[in-house]
Amino acid sequence: MKKLVLLFTVLLFSYPGFSQIDIKNFQVTSPVNQTFTWGGPRFDYDFDIRGDYGYDEIKLSVYYESITFDNLVGLIRWNREGDYDLNFPSYFTKEMWVNVAYRWDNRSFTTSPLKKFYLVVEYQGSSRTFSYTIPDTDSDNDGVFDSQDDCPNIAGPSSNNGCPLGNPDLQFVYNSIAIFSECSSCSNSLSFLGSGIHILSQQSGSIIIQGLIENTGDGSAGNNKIKAYLSSNTNIDNNDTELVITNSENVNPISGNSSDGFAFTIFGNNIPYGVSFGTYYLIVKVDGENIINEENENNNTFYFRLRYRESLFLMSYPKTIYSLDNSYRIKINNEKEEKAAFHTIQDGLYIIQDSEGDKAKVIKQ
Repeated sequence: MKKLVLLFTVLLFSYPGFSQIDIKNFQVTSPVNQTFTWGGPRFDYDFDIRGDYGYDEIKLSVYYESITFDNLVGLIRWNREGDYDLNFPSYFTKEMWVNVAYRWDNRSFTTSPLKKFYLVVEYQGSSRTFSYTIPDTDSDNDGVFDSQDDCPNIAGPSSNNGCPLGNPDLQFVYNSIAIFSECSSCSNSLSFLGSGIHILSQQSGSIIIQGLIENTGDGSAGNNKIKAYLSSNTNIDNNDTELVITNSENVNPISGNSSDGFAFTIFGNNIPYGVSFGTYYLIVKVDGENIINEENENNNTFYFRLRYRESLFLMSYPKTIYSLDNSYRIKINNEKEEKAAFHTIQDGLYIIQDSEGDKAKVIKQ
């Protein structure tokens, strides 16, 4: 039984996780203050990538200011034909460029200082989001920042090019948060979850939570930790149960007006046995130990509803295991066949459906 549990507890490892999306240092390399329209100059960017992606496609979408269809800069389906073995044993800087996507209103955008760009990376059914803010510098040495604003109207303990710094302000980027659980009908996007309730099983279950943390303040935020709690309401108090976080609770330093990704896993077998099965709120908090002096201390959390149940394996036989694209499908009649199936199938995301029609998501790595 131990082998089977291990197969399912790698279920929902974090990003970078089962899909090995290991990317960092996304940046726009097109010149500052360049204007782009459809058919205009190409848009350049790069990032550092590591990992073995095989001959599979990696989808790269770049957005301007917000991750919406109207603000799509361009899309690349890297290695769509499977011509290359994308294997990077160590971090490799990949330079990319894209023709700007068509807009019916011929709307333009400019790489002006403080404008933000997002890179959404999709691979094997999973995704990660990265952001980059065009720096605000005195590139022409005239004593004025490129944004035409000498100094923000703030006060602070230190200075940057002669301007005082304010405090940091950490918060989660709500529309970047993705949740992957055993609930097959739940939206992975927190923005579209609505009344959906994610599922975590005590036996052999786990859940991934990933997204972006943004420092909207001017001061830099140092190292801190993410905390997660099971709660009967949407507020953290002494009656809540703190959860063990894996891979990883640590948040790296984030400079002012920039962001960084986070990803972690919660395993059901790490929840104390005294916690009753039922429906809770799962609350996630950045700067969980309250060690950073922030501009706003009341915007550090997000939450969603979670059903905590006993076991993933209460589903009745016969079961059907199939991939999201239906390229793999197998019917299993007992536990022995189930173990054999998960021993032979390729790594990836699968759905298990039992004879009653109940479904669960399973990830094998």
